[in-house]
Amino acid sequence: MTGTIGCIGLVAIGAFIVLLALWSRKSRRGVRDFYARYGMIAVADPPQNVLIAIGVATPLCLQASLCSVDGRIIPFYWWEWSRTSLHSTGTGVQGSMSRFLAISFPPGTISDAFKQRAIDNKNAKRSVLKIFRDVFALDTDRPIRIEALSDGTFVIFWQVLQRSKIMEDKIAWLRTNL
Repeated sequence: MTGTIGCIGLVAIGAFIVLLALWSRKSRRGVRDFYARYGMIAVADPPQNVLIAIGVATPLCLQASLCSVDGRIIPFYWWEWSRTSLHSTGTGVQGSMSRFLAISFPPGTISDAFKQRAIDNKNAKRSVLKIFRDVFALDTDRPIRIEALSDGTFVIFWQVLQRSKIMEDKIAWLRTNL
């Protein structure tokens, strides 16, 4: 009896690992498709002032553009990076990884109204229900930081999960507010 239960447990663990690998592959493919859909291309020499503001040596930097509400083409840089950390839990070590996204706009490409909408989105009041939800799930909607650099570059930062749906939401927000 014990052998049968152990065998079933091993099969269940094996099935879980296979499903996790398949889901991970599908997620990565969705992100690659997202980059292609919006014509995002890798930047060999990213803007140094934004690199300094981000504070990470080698983030992924892609360049793309969107059409604003009034019909102007707005270029932007799409930055992604992650940070890992290890925490002592008394009897062991627990690791965690946080992913971040920043979208930067070169000087003079966006309106003051857009900048204010981004700031308002960051500072928006949260309902009690959303605050409670944030205890259990990462808030990927609200920016965690907004910075206007000395040269006029405007940067919006989010903590995200690397999911194409979350990235699509950022593009939709940009299209609505640019």
